[in-house]
Amino acid sequence: MIEKSSTAIKLRLKSTFYPFYSDYFKIKEYVKMSLVNILAKSENENNQIIAYRKAVEAADIAENYDLDFEFAKAQFQQAKILIKLGDFNGAMKKNVQALEYFEDSNYPMFEAHCWDNMGFIYNYLGEHDKRLIYNKKCYRLVENSDDRHFVLRVLNNLGDTFMSLGEYDKALQFFESNYYDSEEFSSIRGISLLNIGELYYHKKENLKAIGYLEQAIKHAQQNSFKYIEGLANLALGRVIKIKGDRGQALGHLLKANRLLLELPMHKQSRLNVLKLIAEIQEEMGMLQLALRYFKEAADLDKEISEDIKKQTIKNIQFSFEIKAIELERNNLEEKNLALQNAKQKIEEQNNALAFKSKQLTSLNSNLKNFAHSISHDLKEPARMIASFSELLKKDLTSSDLDFNHEYLEFVMNSSKRLILFIDSVLAFAKFGINEAILPPSQVDCNEVIKEILETHKLSLTENGVTLKADQLPTVFSHKTMITRVFQNLIENSIKYRRIDGSPKIEIAARRKDDYYWFSVSDNGIGIDKDDIPKIFTLFSQINNKNEGSGIGLAVVQKIIIQLNGFLEVESDVNKGTTVYFSIPIRVPENLSA
Repeated sequence: MIEKSSTAIKLRLKSTFYPFYSDYFKIKEYVKMSLVNILAKSENENNQIIAYRKAVEAADIAENYDLDFEFAKAQFQQAKILIKLGDFNGAMKKNVQALEYFEDSNYPMFEAHCWDNMGFIYNYLGEHDKRLIYNKKCYRLVENSDDRHFVLRVLNNLGDTFMSLGEYDKALQFFESNYYDSEEFSSIRGISLLNIGELYYHKKENLKAIGYLEQAIKHAQQNSFKYIEGLANLALGRVIKIKGDRGQALGHLLKANRLLLELPMHKQSRLNVLKLIAEIQEEMGMLQLALRYFKEAADLDKEISEDIKKQTIKNIQFSFEIKAIELERNNLEEKNLALQNAKQKIEEQNNALAFKSKQLTSLNSNLKNFAHSISHDLKEPARMIASFSELLKKDLTSSDLDFNHEYLEFVMNSSKRLILFIDSVLAFAKFGINEAILPPSQVDCNEVIKEILETHKLSLTENGVTLKADQLPTVFSHKTMITRVFQNLIENSIKYRRIDGSPKIEIAARRKDDYYWFSVSDNGIGIDKDDIPKIFTLFSQINNKNEGSGIGLAVVQKIIIQLNGFLEVESDVNKGTTVYFSIPIRVPENLSA
């Protein structure tokens, strides 16, 4: 009956739960299809503001449905639009967000396009060293791709970057490789010929430059590439002018002017043509014509400036649109962040309470142990004094005149032990109170160890102690308390040394999270694992053969608790002990800003 009932429950869950998942996945697929349409509209939209809004809409939808791939594509689309509008800072941010996904996923071509964007941005900014880095990243991803057109374009970018850096031989390798590999892409072949001609012009190999530029012109004419023909005539006219053939140079420049006049996208190149024409005409004494072309160049320069102003105004308007969208999103993010901060503060307060609770538990445990020690350890010498005083009294009142010095010795020793215990209790109770009230300061732990070595030089030498300390940090704490911790641990290591060897003590420190963790290790007699919890108890002595009050390690624990630190012990019998303690990393208030 139980098995049938269990099966019935499983079947019922399946019948109600599965349709929910089925509908969820159907909705998700529908959303993906919708995003494809939104991004396609963004790519085909001429109005860049509308295009950007659609890309932002796609990103928001993708983020709401946890569609990481579609979200990254939307960020990439926003980056492309921002590049077109000259907002390179905004484009960089969006492109990096897209890269965060594509770098860790199996979409090398999308990642390559992101690196291509980065190269374009740094090219515009004139930082060609960085452009080269991103061009290379892009090429490594696409060199074996089937998208040959994109591969050739990336190779052209690499060649152009090397040419900008003045590394002409490297640039030539890429341009020539592009030329021979671009048989099916006439435009790339024409651009490659133009680039090689420009390269030889920069290398001042004018004859080779002329040869490649003439080939570029012929190729462009055969394929009706007016922009390549125009730019090649400009470059050829410039090279021939250097050779001194002004008439031939002027012919190429006039032809370049006619071709570029029909291409508004190449106004800057046409401006260069007009200036060269006017310059040559002036050199040839054709002053009226030179004046005409100088005037035409001035008018075109003014027109370009106006275009830049208009574009700048559009970019400013667009920036306001972007800011309005981003401001709304930031407001939502700030509200979410405020909630997260509030949650984090609550967690921190809970952790602080848990830490204080742990400290209080430890102190209460010590208090109980303290009460037990007082009742046992202080009563025992008091009983001794009472007992031997009674015996001494009987001896003094007896007829035997011989005085019992042994009884008196017992009374004196017990009195000393009682005084030692009382002094130790007072020392433990008072220790740390005055120091904790004083403001903390920068404490160089290396100097602390140095002072301890100087103060205890005689004791360390007599006991043959070898003490090695690594480079220790400077902590913002209480010097007296830090000194006492190291001093007590070193004294403890000497006290519990092995008979068959000299004491070796090693002190080290490392940073972990928000604490400096110190370690004091020795090669002493060690402690049995069952006895480790007892060693920090007041008046506790695991080895009763050693002299002392038994408060040394209790003081260490008290100090570390006062400093909001932690204390741990590792030990092996006959091998040694390591005491670890932590000090919180604090920054003085005047340095925290």
